[in-house]
Amino acid sequence: AHRMLEVVDFLSTGTRTGKLGFVVSIDSLSDVKRYVNTATSLPADSLRGSIRVAGDVAGSPSTMALSGTVSGRELSAQGRRIAALNGKFALRDLASAPNGTLSLHADSLTAGAVGFTSIDADARLDSTGLALFDASLASGNGVTSTLRGSAMHSGDTTRISLDSGRVTVSDGSSYRLDAPAHVVGLSMGGYVALTLALAEPSLVRSLVLV
Repeated sequence: AHRMLEVVDFLSTGTRTGKLGFVVSIDSLSDVKRYVNTATSLPADSLRGSIRVAGDVAGSPSTMALSGTVSGRELSAQGRRIAALNGKFALRDLASAPNGTLSLHADSLTAGAVGFTSIDADARLDSTGLALFDASLASGNGVTSTLRGSAMHSGDTTRISLDSGRVTVSDGSSYRLDAPAHVVGLSMGGYVALTLALAEPSLVRSLVLV
């Protein structure tokens, strides 16, 4: 379902400004699977859940800004599942050098053998395409992890650098990345571990990639 809240024609000329409010709600992502087959490599029969995006596009073609909220329920794709997702975004200068903020909260996330009861993440994107992020992950056994780092996307590659990390177990004990440390990377964690070793070799005593 689509609903326009307010429309001003600002797309025809760069000298005019305006505002477009929008709401996009999809009650069943499985209903759009016939479009997914041709648009992405994602298997259409693995797509499930509902999602709603609402917000405003404002400014002119040269100073366009986008802000709003996103929410989803029972989202799943290729074996990855999120019971509930909520977030907000505020981006500026979309036509030239996008920058702004993004916040997300997810409940009951599973990806294969890996699962978390909740994930909170905040990211700040600057005009160069660099994103600084803070994330907190909680698992069902009482373990919480906090991560801080940066990410840069170029073409089809995303480079992630981890600046700091701390793990707290259920009894309150905390473990943090110290220098120099023995670093082990499993699957995607191997890429993160390798990035850390290349960017900050003084922090890594040894590196194991699995």
